[in-house]
Amino acid sequence: GRSQSDRLGKAVAIFIILGDKVKFSFRSGDSHEPSALELAEVLGGSGHQNAAGGTISLDQFIEMMVK
Repeated sequence: GRSQSDRLGKAVAIFIILGDKVKFSFRSGDSHEPSALELAEVLGGSGHQNAAGGTISLDQFIEMMVK
């Protein structure tokens, strides 16, 4: 998470499909825009500035990926 974000110089995302739900997790560094928290909040998640996440339905995830 955070090591990949530091290496790439931007926030990174991890999505895990769990049946009909998808867990998402974002990691970012102090200077990255948007931050992990800002990205998570777009999907209804929460957390900390550099480590945030949440859960959405599989249907929402598929719709998001198709757009």
